[in-house]
Amino acid sequence: MPRPSAAQQINDHYIRQLKLLLKAERSMNANLRGQAKEAYEALYEIAERYCNVELDDILRRDKRIVQGWSLDELRKFVNRSLAKRLSREGMADQAVELYEKAREDFAQAKQQLAVKDAELSKAQSQLETLEVELQSTRQALADAKRRLAAGEQQIELPVPPESQTTSVTRQGIQSLNLALLGDWFEEWRGSRSFERDRDLVQLLGATGKCLRPELLDQIAESWKVDPKSGSLRGIVSRLESQWELLEILKPKSDRRGNAPHFFRLTKRGQKAYLALFGEKARPSQLDELLKRHKNLEHVLLNLEAAHMLRSRLNAAVDLYPPRIVLDDGRQFVPDLAATLPDSDETIYVECERHRTNRRQERKWQNIYDGTGGRIYIICPTKQIRSQVTSEINEWAGRHRELILKATDIDSLESRRDKFWFYSRQRG
Repeated sequence: MPRPSAAQQINDHYIRQLKLLLKAERSMNANLRGQAKEAYEALYEIAERYCNVELDDILRRDKRIVQGWSLDELRKFVNRSLAKRLSREGMADQAVELYEKAREDFAQAKQQLAVKDAELSKAQSQLETLEVELQSTRQALADAKRRLAAGEQQIELPVPPESQTTSVTRQGIQSLNLALLGDWFEEWRGSRSFERDRDLVQLLGATGKCLRPELLDQIAESWKVDPKSGSLRGIVSRLESQWELLEILKPKSDRRGNAPHFFRLTKRGQKAYLALFGEKARPSQLDELLKRHKNLEHVLLNLEAAHMLRSRLNAAVDLYPPRIVLDDGRQFVPDLAATLPDSDETIYVECERHRTNRRQERKWQNIYDGTGGRIYIICPTKQIRSQVTSEINEWAGRHRELILKATDIDSLESRRDKFWFYSRQRG
């Protein structure tokens, strides 16, 4: 199934955000109506306390009269009743005190009600704006689907500009997210190292990148420090151990020395990113690649191979190439697809960690048929490369036309005179 276009992904994300904001606005609307009801009840309590005789008289005649009063009608009743009562009792000190107290209570209730009415009006306006935006987005999607059905292949869905309403509401939701995280978050934000810690959290969440050297090199460049600086190690240690925002995964090494580590945000780290930047973190590249590959070590080799293809051949590399279904139903799922700039040729590259103890005739046949007999291999070391090319040559025999090119990460790091250190063509 083809991956959705970037425009479609952006638009889907926008619709999900609109629905979330719409739900939040409706919740706020209901809350404001509840507060308006509380203001009405406060004014009614004043009537019961200071106008009880007049109120009881009306209730005895017909309760529905009182039940049908609006807030303004209730206010007028309180004014009339207090005026009559004060007129009957004269200007005695007690009456004056009673009147002043009632007037003060009423003024306060009226002021609170005015604020709630303004908030309610603003919320209603925001809700109407969001509903218009959502309807517009739905219409754009419907138009795009019709155009796709008509045969158009490239459909660009415009992303509606962020309105002031959406921006204000998003800020409110972001503030709510901050409040829900708990004391540890405020403690972290108040720490001396917060701004630098935040930079790595932002980079992980915004890009989804996972390889430690690449991430720390980028941070070091932005800070103008040495990538081996102790300050970078301090960030990693704090985010992992102290704040529990970072998870570190350590693959085994297929080469000399230690293998680079993987980084990804923990669940807490993802919540912190959402609270700080108002959007969900991108899925980790590591999680996406583990859906396609056997283990951490194979993911690492794919990332190292992709880096070499980009840096040495200036190739455009797809880490998630689609599967190729062959004529008889067999499938070939490439590890990498690389488009070379000089010829616009796309080659499919297999990343092989070792020669297996079993013969992989079916695998090589699928690759052979899927690529038209052009097999490209990248291995961790020269020794593994030699083993894998021997296995392929043994499988191919003398009767197949074959282009076989292979290289390895060790040789690419130590030599720059060429890229493919093994090349053979038959037929």
